[in-house]
Amino acid sequence: MKINSPVCSRTFFRPNFKKLEILSRILDEKSAPFVVAELSGNHGGGLDKALKLVSTAKEAGADVIKLQTYRPDTITVKGTDDRFMLKTGLWKGRLLHELYEQAMTPWEWHPLIAKEARNQGMICFSSPFDESAVDFLEESMQPALYKVASFEINHIPLLEEIGKTKKPVIVSTGTANIKDIDFNDGDVLVTEITDPDWEPIMKKASAIITNKGGRTCHAAIVAREMGVPAIVGTENGTEVLFNGEEFTVSCAEGDVGKVYEGIVPFKLKKTKLDNLPTTKTPIMLNVASPDLAFKFAQIPNAGVGLAREEFIINNYIQAHPLALLKHKELEDEELSEKIRVLTRGFKDEETFFIKRLSYGVAKIASAFYPKQAIVRLSDFKSNEYYNLLGGSYFEPTEENPMIGWRGASRYYSKQYEYAFGMECKAIKRVRDKMGLTNVTIMIPFCRTVEELQKVYKVMKKYGLERGKDGLQVYLMAELPSNILMAEEFAEHIDGFSIGSNDLTQLTLGLDRDSSLVAHIYDERNPAVKRSISNLIKVAKQTKTKVGICGQGPSDYPDFAQFLVEEGIDTISVTPDSMLKTIKAIAKIENK
Repeated sequence: MKINSPVCSRTFFRPNFKKLEILSRILDEKSAPFVVAELSGNHGGGLDKALKLVSTAKEAGADVIKLQTYRPDTITVKGTDDRFMLKTGLWKGRLLHELYEQAMTPWEWHPLIAKEARNQGMICFSSPFDESAVDFLEESMQPALYKVASFEINHIPLLEEIGKTKKPVIVSTGTANIKDIDFNDGDVLVTEITDPDWEPIMKKASAIITNKGGRTCHAAIVAREMGVPAIVGTENGTEVLFNGEEFTVSCAEGDVGKVYEGIVPFKLKKTKLDNLPTTKTPIMLNVASPDLAFKFAQIPNAGVGLAREEFIINNYIQAHPLALLKHKELEDEELSEKIRVLTRGFKDEETFFIKRLSYGVAKIASAFYPKQAIVRLSDFKSNEYYNLLGGSYFEPTEENPMIGWRGASRYYSKQYEYAFGMECKAIKRVRDKMGLTNVTIMIPFCRTVEELQKVYKVMKKYGLERGKDGLQVYLMAELPSNILMAEEFAEHIDGFSIGSNDLTQLTLGLDRDSSLVAHIYDERNPAVKRSISNLIKVAKQTKTKVGICGQGPSDYPDFAQFLVEEGIDTISVTPDSMLKTIKAIAKIENK
């Protein structure tokens, strides 16, 4: 079994600018809107009109004039068959090459338009569509930045040419998604930070490096479960590592990861499972990906302590649940077309969601059957839901999504209730129709007992009822209120599962995704350990099951030993840490 392994490959970057300086203008989240006036082909073939549009844009409050730089013969071909015929819009029935001939901005106009923009106190830049366009813009205009059209994000020669200018780049994602990125199996992902939208790419990566994040950030958690080396919180990884370089990423040398130039030889350590000690404390697994479930099921385990619905929704469904249900009301034909493609072959959008989610859950539950599989109901935060297809129509902008509209508060809300109902129907399908009664559900981020009761009411409405047909419901104990009110919560649940990641951040009052305070984040802090001890005591007194599914015991064998000494019922860890955890627990149990 692989314990830790360095990996080598080339890099890929995803910058994420929080602050950007364009000439003397600072842009950040608090800035006034940066208004870009798209000139494109609106000049109608007349230079005078183009120059007039610049001054008109200034009067209207625009900050920027943006051009498109291409020639018809470099952006398309003179095709005359149906493939090159426009099917909709004002140009319906016309050829694509004809459109570009008429719509292009003549290259000799570019300097004149840029000069007029400067005279008006505006910035002028462009979207180039090939390398020759970049060279021309540098020679004639010297733009302050560049724009990359969404359908050009895979145009590697163009991107490399733009990169040589070392100027800021705005990348449009309108007609693209994360799957369109040219990222090969075995590449190293080097980026600012990751979110659930990046999981298809992360699954291909041989290693992950981020500028931001702590030990329990998204990149770290997902990488562990996929068995991929990850170094997070480097601060400058995207600045010192370059595309095409070969280097070695090592997570096998202690708590601090290392990056070496070139390909460094390494040895693979294997452990025979036959020689593993047995433990009195059941050790379960955290499993995110259904595709890896049967592989992980071969590791000694007592079932699944945490199956995350988010991974399934992000990879198997891809669209925001409400977008699936309501896209026709939005009058967004592009979105509707993408959803039609996604849901092709299914009776309707709701059926698509229920069957795809139930398939993912069932794949995990069946791999470990008849052992218990604890499935955490969806716990996307609003900024993560936003990134799903159509999510921008339904998600609010929150100052701090980490403690905002997530978990239980979302399930019973009028805005989201029916979407949560589809989750309930999917779980019911897994248990009733597929016969996987080993599935236990877990409610995350439930702040009060009153919230719990509201969630139960909605669950019952959509076919899930605690105790019916043996359905058990666990509470994810990850809020200080869950600890302080443990006796009251225990009256209404079958078990606690300690979410030490959020519990640590909320107890210590820090952002677990921040590399700036990462040195303070530690589940072994006395305040956190005392909270966990108190919860275990209450659970024992109330005869309520109690386990842990947070990252702490996976990272720190001594923390796992502490939990055993306190009398915890089960411990759930990531697959890559199972072996060391078994050994640590056996050691303390055999004292």
